Amino acid sequence: MKKFNEMTQNEINTMSEEDFKVIPPDERRSCYDCGHLKSALSWWCTNKEAQKVRGTSLPGCIKCTFWKHS
Repeated sequence: MKKFNEMTQNEINTMSEEDFKVIPPDERRSCYDCGHLKSALSWWCTNKEAQKVRGTSLPGCIKCTFWKHS
């Protein structure tokens, strides 16, 4: 089986929820595990560099290069 960091987005999308959940947060680097994620009526990313590169403050990334441990 491939390592998570070598998987394509399509391969990640086809993973079962159970398999995805066992990937450690620091490998998964999901917006929902990120220290930049804040809540104010809805969830949003507070990292200005990530917002500029992605063009949005809405979370939804996997393997984000701006991810930080929460």
